[in-house]
Amino acid sequence: DVVNTITQEPSKIAPGSLITIYGENLSGTGDTCTAPAGQQLPVELCSTVVTTPKLFDDEVFFRIFSVSPTEIKLQVPFKLKSGSDEICVALGDINSLEEEVLEECSPIKVTSQVPVFPLT
Repeated sequence: DVVNTITQEPSKIAPGSLITIYGENLSGTGDTCTAPAGQQLPVELCSTVVTTPKLFDDEVFFRIFSVSPTEIKLQVPFKLKSGSDEICVALGDINSLEEEVLEECSPIKVTSQVPVFPLT
């Protein structure tokens, strides 16, 4: 399941908003990891990368706050356009990703609504 972190609703996903992915085996290392404070959020954490199927065309990566085996908290990229898309979880090193590894994808509906407090 993919939901807005604040509202817990799947329909409130906008560029810059915070979302949570719930599932199983979401951590590439099997551990729980949190992004270091005071630094830019990483696009890979615990050997977990979140992107769209357009990864190789648009390089749309989600910035990750935390990863556990059952939950990922992240920020929707500002460059993700409104409309229907998919969000994919890939396990492994970001430098060795290939399109075949993007098998765990869920549909999302991105709205054009900009969040009140965007993160940078």
